[in-house]
Amino acid sequence: MPSAALSPLAIALFLVPAAPLLAQTAAAPIDRITLSSGGVAQVHRQVQVDGDGVVRINVPAAQIDDILKSLLVRDPGGSLQSVTLDGPAPVDEAFAQLPFDAGLLGALPDLLKQMPGTRVRATSGGRTIEGAVLGTQTVEGKQGDTTLPQSTLSVLTAERRIDTLRLGADTSVEVLDDGMRERFATAVAALASAGADRYRNVAISVKGSGARKLGLEYVSAAPVWKPAFRLVLDKGGKARLQGWAVLENATGEDWNNVDLTLTSGAPVTLSQKLYDRYWRERPDLPVVAGAADRPRTDEAAAEDAAPAPKGYAMAERRMMARPAPPPAPAAPAPLAEPAGGFAPIAGAADGPVAQENLVSVSFHLPRPVSLPRGQTLSLPFVDAEVPAERLAVYQPESGSRYPVSAVMLKNASGASLPTGILTVYDADTGFVGDAQLPALPVSEQRLASFAADRKVEISSEMKPEQRTVKITVSQGMLRTENLARRVTTYSIKGAPDAPRTVVIEHPRLAGWSTKSEQLDSTTPTHQRLRVQVAAGATAKVDVVDERPGAATYALADANAQALLAWSNAPAEPALAAKLKQLAQARAKVAEAEQSLGEIDSKLSAQNDNQARLRENLGAVPAESELGRRYMQMMTDSENTIGTLTGQRDKVGNSVQALRKAYADELARL
Repeated sequence: MPSAALSPLAIALFLVPAAPLLAQTAAAPIDRITLSSGGVAQVHRQVQVDGDGVVRINVPAAQIDDILKSLLVRDPGGSLQSVTLDGPAPVDEAFAQLPFDAGLLGALPDLLKQMPGTRVRATSGGRTIEGAVLGTQTVEGKQGDTTLPQSTLSVLTAERRIDTLRLGADTSVEVLDDGMRERFATAVAALASAGADRYRNVAISVKGSGARKLGLEYVSAAPVWKPAFRLVLDKGGKARLQGWAVLENATGEDWNNVDLTLTSGAPVTLSQKLYDRYWRERPDLPVVAGAADRPRTDEAAAEDAAPAPKGYAMAERRMMARPAPPPAPAAPAPLAEPAGGFAPIAGAADGPVAQENLVSVSFHLPRPVSLPRGQTLSLPFVDAEVPAERLAVYQPESGSRYPVSAVMLKNASGASLPTGILTVYDADTGFVGDAQLPALPVSEQRLASFAADRKVEISSEMKPEQRTVKITVSQGMLRTENLARRVTTYSIKGAPDAPRTVVIEHPRLAGWSTKSEQLDSTTPTHQRLRVQVAAGATAKVDVVDERPGAATYALADANAQALLAWSNAPAEPALAAKLKQLAQARAKVAEAEQSLGEIDSKLSAQNDNQARLRENLGAVPAESELGRRYMQMMTDSENTIGTLTGQRDKVGNSVQALRKAYADELARL
């Protein structure tokens, strides 16, 4: 390899510049940006063109996919021809057409060795040779007391003579082959641009006539702009609210007097690797020698593809239709005087203009913004006096006995506010806490909790109840309407030094209704109970949750206890009396059935006893004393069975009669 002493060798390339494809080239600076809280930016660029031209923009390589996905060209007097940019690996592609790679550009002997057959003119030490490169040879040579590598170039001249030239520090080589020179120049140009490989140059070619302004728009990924709110509370139920937007310039170029709009919304954003190369795997088909099969005959006539819409050129069909301009936003409401020395936004009279959109709200800043790339900026976008009420909010599910100090904010700013962090100040004492401001539509109100209120203590007790509120009977079926109740009592011990407005967020139960004298408002998840508690006082809040229910029973299967209970439940007097009669009749049936069951138990015992006696009689002589004893016991058992059988018949008849009487009573109900 050549030593450092040979590194200054230069290559002189005499290139013929290519003819320009279009009449002019212009750069399109950013003039308008819309930053979305969804993590994207809508970038607008504008440039003056006259006739045909090429508009170029330099963008970060990370944004290329988004530009290929969303680029919109607005040309009032022309049409879009093409969008061109370098491939993902322009250096590799450029050097793929050369017999060497980029690593040899600084080593002339090695570079020439990779160019056999290329016609060159080389000059070194005042001597010049010209011909097709045969190769180079590097050997160790003496320069005084130092041994250095020395390289020699060999060429085949037009006279078919081989000439050699020792390459020195003053060597200059001119490539004479036009094709090689062009490829060489292209590769070196690609290498020059590769130093900024984080950026890509996009060329937009347009065709038209006359001077006009060309607009470019695209959507690309951007850091989410973050809202941060400040709130200063006074003692008159008012507060000063300021909203500041924290944003970054990540577009890859400086903003110079850019028209800036902030949009709060949740758009669906997708990305796709349009800039990457995807190769489909194809099966390798072996070469087959011999005759091929006859192809299938194409018997159906081919139909023309759907024609382009009338008046649209092919290039124009790929452009999006220009949307109608948005309606002019309403003028902002005048701002009240600042509370508690809170400085208003400079130029509040012409402050940010808010506009409600279909699914978002946008804030258009009144003055252009300049911000170098990579820097962060904080700008105000809301400044308004809003109604604010201080509350002590108790949340039972938190498990704490202390409520939280909160403020009920009503959005009187004239625009929906995005969710963000809220720093709360007291006009007299200063910072009191941080809160999360939830998304707040116009004219709606939300709670923002910022501290624990340890001067107030709240406990709760819950008692469940079950009631039957109504009974009806139809076709032997009894229907009960029931009411499940949960009675919760909240006990409040107020602050010793100041009154409190306490709001209890009582959880809502699906299917339950809530009743309370202190019921103030409701949310999708809670019922809010409001109570005023004087300094050092105590208070109780009762809340009743109720859920109706129903059940159906067959009276034929009901027992006496259930019938008696139903007779004491709310019902028509005649029905209650009838249920009592049914309860008495069912009790008689149950008593008779119990007697019948007792007789059956005795009969079963006697039958078991007889089986035992028969087994014993078979085991002893019949004339023995024990045999005669077993025989007497068999006789007594038989007499008992006869008596019990008679009793059972009598009681069984009574059970049947009582059951029939109960059924008749049911039929008359």
